[in-house]
Amino acid sequence: MTSRLLLQSGTLAVGASSLAVRASTLTTRASSLTARVGRRRVHTSNVQASFLEKLGLFMRPGSEAEAYVEPRSQPKVSIIERLGAMRRRGGYGLGGGMPLYVPIKAKNVEKAWEIWAKYLRYPDPTVPPPSRDSLVDMLMLVVNAVIPRTAGIITEAIRSKQPIAGFRTAVILRHIFAKSTGSEQAGHLSAFDLRLDLDRSEDYKHIIELLRLAVDSRLPGGNTRTIGELTADELELEANDMEVSRLVQVLIQAAIQDGVEIDTDILRATLDVMITTQDVTAACDTLAECYPDLALLLDPQAQVSAKVVSRALDDPQSELCQMAIGGLLQLVAVGTDPKQVGVDPRQPQEDLPYAQLEDVVDFSDKQPTAEEMKAVHAWRTATAERIYRAFVSAGISQVPAPDNSPHSALQGSVVPTPEMVSSVLNIYLAAGDVEQAALYYEALKAVLNQQSAQVQSSSWNAAGCEELKSEHKMGSGLWADIAHAACRSGQLWMAAQILGDMAGDGWAPLQSVYEQYIDAVSDPNEASLATAMRELQDRILANGISVTNLAVREPLICALTGQRDVVPKEFLTTRIEQAIVLFDIPNAEDIVSDETARDILSALIASGQLTRAQDLADTWSSGRPNLVTHQFAAELVRGLGRAGDHTQALELFSNYQHLDQGESTLDMLCAVLEVYMRAGDFAEAISVGKRIRTMVNANPHEQPERETYNYLLSAYCQKFQPSEAMCVLEEMRRYKVHANSDTYAVLAQSMSTLRSLDGMRLVSALANVDYNMAVSESEQSTATYSRPLPLGIDYYNSMIEA
Repeated sequence: MTSRLLLQSGTLAVGASSLAVRASTLTTRASSLTARVGRRRVHTSNVQASFLEKLGLFMRPGSEAEAYVEPRSQPKVSIIERLGAMRRRGGYGLGGGMPLYVPIKAKNVEKAWEIWAKYLRYPDPTVPPPSRDSLVDMLMLVVNAVIPRTAGIITEAIRSKQPIAGFRTAVILRHIFAKSTGSEQAGHLSAFDLRLDLDRSEDYKHIIELLRLAVDSRLPGGNTRTIGELTADELELEANDMEVSRLVQVLIQAAIQDGVEIDTDILRATLDVMITTQDVTAACDTLAECYPDLALLLDPQAQVSAKVVSRALDDPQSELCQMAIGGLLQLVAVGTDPKQVGVDPRQPQEDLPYAQLEDVVDFSDKQPTAEEMKAVHAWRTATAERIYRAFVSAGISQVPAPDNSPHSALQGSVVPTPEMVSSVLNIYLAAGDVEQAALYYEALKAVLNQQSAQVQSSSWNAAGCEELKSEHKMGSGLWADIAHAACRSGQLWMAAQILGDMAGDGWAPLQSVYEQYIDAVSDPNEASLATAMRELQDRILANGISVTNLAVREPLICALTGQRDVVPKEFLTTRIEQAIVLFDIPNAEDIVSDETARDILSALIASGQLTRAQDLADTWSSGRPNLVTHQFAAELVRGLGRAGDHTQALELFSNYQHLDQGESTLDMLCAVLEVYMRAGDFAEAISVGKRIRTMVNANPHEQPERETYNYLLSAYCQKFQPSEAMCVLEEMRRYKVHANSDTYAVLAQSMSTLRSLDGMRLVSALANVDYNMAVSESEQSTATYSRPLPLGIDYYNSMIEA
């Protein structure tokens, strides 16, 4: 029995051997054929073709993949490798999986992200998830698409895509780090294999820069929870919902494991992320892994790595040291104590001046109390002082005393940068420590006096100021920052001094800075405002700059006469008077541009000074033929109508129409409609309303205000024309003009005026109009009419009367 089995096995072995020989013969024949002709020209039988196709050496005509077979002179590829390549056509990595291989190799970012996003939304348990290597390749595909590896100019189109790429980068990184392996009780991040196999420091810098763009700086930031002792499962949970600041911390650890040096560029990008997120704890934990001496400056109790030797403060004049100290001070200016997690360091509502109350939109319990803000400012001042003194003292050394005494003397040559001093100055101004703020401003001027004015790059003009000189000692952004800080703290004398020195350095202050200076006047009466403006004028003149310089006076006049919601009407009148007196505007025709002159006239109309606005317009029009525009004339007609001078308003409209050869703009017709409605002439109002409707139907892109439609509805109801009112409602629906409480009140009053069911039909039609014009979710944040409609008492009284 045994011998019979052996005999059969021998026969099978011989058969297998003959098959192997036959396969070898076929392979040799196929190789000889493909060496002479291309794959499409191979002539063979169906059996041979099927066998060669299985080996990956032959592809039938018309198949999807028809790659050219390498000649015999090229290195041979084994069958196992060919079969592996064929398997990877359906996915990237071993076996099947997600089909990311093709779009990644084709550098098709959008297609790769579409496949990846579809997997995240609709995970398929039958499809294996992508491997960690494939996600790293996709990460670099996203990064390199918006930040080229070769030096070149980044166009505006590419720059607009960078925030989206930053969001995608954060998502991919979270999944990459969630797949990192480590021991079962890994503990510290360094125990995990976080490597990305990137050997270029520029790659890590670009990734961090994109992460910073992914952060929405409008959202309140703050300290996050420190990543403690983690197991592999806990790291996966952490990574799936990791803050961007913590994501950068893990990324820095990955760079260290890849052997990449954390140089100045990477450190700068890292600190920028921490400043944007206001996360001091993440900054401490990150610096503890690469620059422990900097981490101890932020938090003396920070647990740093004993294995890392950092000498960032050894050379205070180095670019790394100065950049790091400047970044830490900026972080302290917006951050909080690392021991306080989740504290929102915004200013309490009760401490805001009247001009900023309208800007406060969050009245929830998240607003910090006065005691919390006091603790925040105490931590900021103490930490900033510690960091600043550590930098200055790093350059002090002991030298022999000049008088040959046995005691040594101290000598230092380290000069802080203007960025460092201005950051500390802002911190003390925010804390209300005027004495220390004054000392640091003197220190800032001393630092600037040691520097020579130079022609700087465009990056120095971060604030967008107009240049009074071509050479400067400090950037416009730093000047604007400390001026804003002084105004917010209410220190007008220091703000005036800063604005004067800013002009002396060759930067014309912005209108926004002037507005904060004017708003900071505690008692906004004429005497106090005049005193503040004289102080500002004297400071600017002391630096050799005339306040009548066009670049200086133009934004100042606009700040005084600008119509802003935070400025009450009586205060606007005082400011206009101050602008007219300060610059002798009526007698100096060239003191302002045409645009600023129109703003002044509009401000006079808004404050009720109609006669003065008309006289000033007549005076200026002689030398400015293009001064009076359609919009200004419409504002003046509307202002006269609201003041009750209907006759003069209509005369002005008639004269304007005569001069304009009978053509009237939509703004002018809307103003005349309001005048007729206020005068009670509903017939003429309907006549003007028909012209408005004809103009809008001819050009739907030009729409009147909602108030105009309310006047039209009221006019038609007053003249007992409910059918025309229904047409107006239909036009509102067509042009997506939503109703407000005044619209409901007008139609409710019409119910009693019409004394029929037509009024009820109008109200019903209005409800249908608003129902058919429901705004989308994307519009609800910006559309005022999307909020709950506040129906006034006039509406309810009219409903009861009807």
